[in-house]
Amino acid sequence: MNSKGLQRGLALLAPLLTIIVLSGCLARYTTAGGIEPEFRPLEGKSYRTIGDAGGESSSFYFFWMIPVTPEHSLSQAIEGAIGEKGGDNMINLRWWIEKQHWILGTVNVITVEGTVIRYDE
Repeated sequence: MNSKGLQRGLALLAPLLTIIVLSGCLARYTTAGGIEPEFRPLEGKSYRTIGDAGGESSSFYFFWMIPVTPEHSLSQAIEGAIGEKGGDNMINLRWWIEKQHWILGTVNVITVEGTVIRYDE
């Protein structure tokens, strides 16, 4: 192959590689986590409902095995949701895990939804 043919081949290959690299997520799937009645034990305390809230916690692994960010955590996602509403606990929790495979690595996301409550004094 002469240099002109090589240049033509590279000219065709470069945009294709750019599209592949910038295409984003290669695969994405969700796994059911669970349903819980409460985050922390209620211990018979009276409470009032503040409202529904959701939270997330995620982690990124470079080349699918080198951790770049702190590990994702269900507790962190729940605490974030409770803090968003200024509550004390969460009831009727639903959570799931989403895994996203990208060209450069994997993203794991834990998502939680539930009802935030505040204990009566």
